Amino acid sequence: MGTLIVIRLTSPLTSASAHSGDTFDAVLDEPILAQRQILAPTGTPVRGIVAAARASDQATNPGYLRLTLSSMSSDNHGVRPVHTSSIFAKGPVAETSVSNEAPAATRKSQLVSATDTASATVIATGQAGDAKFSTAQRLTFRLLQALPVAHKSSSELAQRH
Repeated sequence: MGTLIVIRLTSPLTSASAHSGDTFDAVLDEPILAQRQILAPTGTPVRGIVAAARASDQATNPGYLRLTLSSMSSDNHGVRPVHTSSIFAKGPVAETSVSNEAPAATRKSQLVSATDTASATVIATGQAGDAKFSTAQRLTFRLLQALPVAHKSSSELAQRH
């Protein structure tokens, strides 16, 4: 528990097109280790869920995305459920939605917050914009429950010997 899972998306995600409940695919960008043993190697397929999403209205309300991981696939263990922290990203705030008395840095800031130690970078331009995750970004989640290990059936074990 508390193990970090670092992924890369296989397709970009944006709050302009994503909806709550949508799934997304990714791959591990680093192996998952426990007691110096590899539980899942780099490149392992991972599936996630868009927990919340809202598109920007392009005037004053920026878009946002909240992502979490739901499962991991492997040849040895099949599909295993995973329970992770979430990542929350909010697009940039429109300059016109902030008082002119606010510092310039506040008016032009991109808002990004993360749950626990999850990390993300938002790529956005223009007025109130959409939150976006690219395939070049490394996204880090934290396991909230131990990674389940599938047990081999006796017939699978017999085939190996």
